[in-house]
Amino acid sequence: MQAIAPPVFKIPLLALAAICTQVCLTPPNPPAKTEEKSKFEVDSGVKDVVPVLWITWLSKLLTQAMHAIEIVTILFPERADAGIMRWFYRAFPPASSGASSIKISPTFLVGLVCVTVAAYLRVKCYRHLGRHFTFELSLRKEHKLITDGPYSVVRHPSYTALFIYFAGLVMTLLGSGSWWAEHGIFFSLGRIMGMAMVSVVTVWVIFFLNRVQLEDKVLETNFREQWSAWAKETPYKIFPLVF
Repeated sequence: MQAIAPPVFKIPLLALAAICTQVCLTPPNPPAKTEEKSKFEVDSGVKDVVPVLWITWLSKLLTQAMHAIEIVTILFPERADAGIMRWFYRAFPPASSGASSIKISPTFLVGLVCVTVAAYLRVKCYRHLGRHFTFELSLRKEHKLITDGPYSVVRHPSYTALFIYFAGLVMTLLGSGSWWAEHGIFFSLGRIMGMAMVSVVTVWVIFFLNRVQLEDKVLETNFREQWSAWAKETPYKIFPLVF
């Protein structure tokens, strides 16, 4: 597939994708208190044992590492024997074509649009939920049911954003023209990183689909008539007309 622009023009776009990752995977509020998480567990009947903050941090680390590797490969296309670059190219050997095979492909651009839209939607959700938005399953003191803004379109728009983000992530980091597709797939550590990325995305999708059910159950228990009216007015959970 022909490059849309020289590889160096991809650097600011990769930086934008990295910023979107920070936005999507960084909690907007401090961690929920133990009693707030316990209240959710009692109402849902499910013990939350998933260390979501640690898993989020590791996911962010893997993603940003792949962004950084691609940027460094573009900046330093030839093997260097000095300092940290010697270590870098020992861990991530360059292809004979250097950075020239890394390019801005249509797949990358579609993925970039996805992660950018996802970051924007996540920020909208952070602002509308305010102090109620936590990455852990919890019920805040004097918790309120938020039904306006993006929550008037679907009941769980922050997960909508994450699913869009994950699709974009796969396209930007693993799609044609990416460091992984052009170089990483050809050596062991690169293949491991690619498999880790696919595994992380798959686990997150399954995890969030389950979370939607738990959150609806707890919100219905605590807000009853208000939740029922909201669910009737906003019947779709994640994607309008789909689910």
